[in-house]
Amino acid sequence: MLNPGALRWKPTGRTERWLCRHQKLKAPRSVVGEINGGLAEGRCGSNQRIPRPSRTSGVPIRSGHSVYFADVPLLDLQSDKHGTAEAERLRYQQSNDHGLRLSQVMPQVTVFGGSGFIGRHLVEYLVRTGASARVAVRTPLLRAERAVPEGVQQIAADILDDEAVRAAIQGADTVINLVGILAQAHRQTFTAIHEDGARRVAASAKHLGVRQLVHVSALGASRTAPALADRSKAAGEEAVRAAFPEATIVRPSLVFGSDDHFFNGFAARARRLPALPLIGGGQTRFQPVYVEDVVAGFGAILATPASRGKIYEFGGPQVYTFRELLEFVCAMIKARPLLVPLPFWAAELLGGLLQVFPGAPITRDQVRLLKTDKVVSGSEPLLGDLGVEPQALETIVPEYLSAYRR
Repeated sequence: MLNPGALRWKPTGRTERWLCRHQKLKAPRSVVGEINGGLAEGRCGSNQRIPRPSRTSGVPIRSGHSVYFADVPLLDLQSDKHGTAEAERLRYQQSNDHGLRLSQVMPQVTVFGGSGFIGRHLVEYLVRTGASARVAVRTPLLRAERAVPEGVQQIAADILDDEAVRAAIQGADTVINLVGILAQAHRQTFTAIHEDGARRVAASAKHLGVRQLVHVSALGASRTAPALADRSKAAGEEAVRAAFPEATIVRPSLVFGSDDHFFNGFAARARRLPALPLIGGGQTRFQPVYVEDVVAGFGAILATPASRGKIYEFGGPQVYTFRELLEFVCAMIKARPLLVPLPFWAAELLGGLLQVFPGAPITRDQVRLLKTDKVVSGSEPLLGDLGVEPQALETIVPEYLSAYRR
């Protein structure tokens, strides 16, 4: 893994100021080398490491605003393309006792949204630990279109369809619901997906005797949040708890990884555009968390019966403002676009105009999402309580943003 101090360039101006503020980091552990600074550190419930998933080598498939993807790439463990350190890390993961326990306690897992960003990493993790994974997607791809790991079954299941959801869950011991959207399109509204869909999965899981349900929400979810997306996710949590009281709810912050949308997306824009908007002045706070740490947290939850009925908040080791994250991206790729503060009212107006077009770069509700900080509350268990030490973005992100460097 790279860190900013190892890059062969001399930071100047705001880049240097950014690095001075944020480079107070511990070196990553050699064995492993998408919201309150240092909060997870020192709260680790165990010194035992949870196996971390591998990075996907596949390219994300986008389908409008839908999160129902159908590619589940398999990492070739026999290849040297990932480097010696990566190969050693993967061998460690496969031999780790937590993985063995995981395969013993959950032989059949149905994952809704299991081929999106987090889902691809999670499915690889499940396969590696010996679990039998079933990925529920709206339109499964043919095997000729994308290699599917051995032991992974794809099943057509629209989360809006009662019968299809029941068929996807039938025979499963564990169900994980990762489905979420950032923009509404046709039948796929926030209420339909985040609330009704979540209730449908939970109720079906309970009816069919599923042993464990994990529902993924988001930090910032609240009945009083400015954004409808956050309000609908809060309603979804309530619906899940009512239908399946023992469900475990996970609220992650911004999740990053080599195939993420946030850092890759802003790096691409910073490289080609003369200016980037700082919505709300760039003051929204995030606690970015590495996708491998998120999936390691899932693994710990699934292997720990005491996690049932709890809410976990997943955040990284440090908090950043939106402005600081954009400055970081620009520093890593050596780009110098002008960062222009844009008041919320102006951004909402712009989002309202753009959202009528397919594939709009921003919507009114996405602007409103930025009115709520995506940081851990401090009142719920964290990754550290599951034995997972979250890694800082400075040790991970520079490596994959190097592709955008000028």
